Amino acid sequence: MGKIRTTYRKEIKLKAINLYQKKDMGIRSISKE
Repeated sequence: MGKIRTTYRKEIKLKAINLYQKKDMGIRSISKE
């Protein structure tokens, strides 16, 4: 069996990108948000 992939809405993806670029947050911190 393959892994189940989770898809996210565009707004969530953009928010994650903004957090990474502006606040210099790590991947784990962003995933918790």
